[in-house]
Amino acid sequence: MQQVLTTEGVMSLFTECVHRAGEPHDDLLVVQGVLSQENFHKQRIELYREYILAMLAELPESFRTEAGAPFEDAHVDRYAQRWTGLNAMASRLFALGVAIGAVQILGDTGHWPQEGVNPYVRVILQR
Repeated sequence: MQQVLTTEGVMSLFTECVHRAGEPHDDLLVVQGVLSQENFHKQRIELYREYILAMLAELPESFRTEAGAPFEDAHVDRYAQRWTGLNAMASRLFALGVAIGAVQILGDTGHWPQEGVNPYVRVILQR
């Protein structure tokens, strides 16, 4: 089975979906991620909706519970294999998910990554 969730895949998709300078402002979708605010292109986000959902589905089951899971648990996939060692990659994946309405960031991200503060993230694959 081919692994969908990879650092390279998230970076490539994120780069493709970013709203670029010179593009119409009407196409801008601003979302708050765990680490930063991101600017996406509305149509490109929709174009890749199913791919984003497939990546999110590779995260541990704990992210799909009502309470969500700690942000830092997103470094491994549902098979307990590390897919990234970078908080920035996990944050980018979640920002893509927020953009399609499939991710909720629970709690305050403004004080993270201070010790003892770890935002929880919930993934909603079906509506």
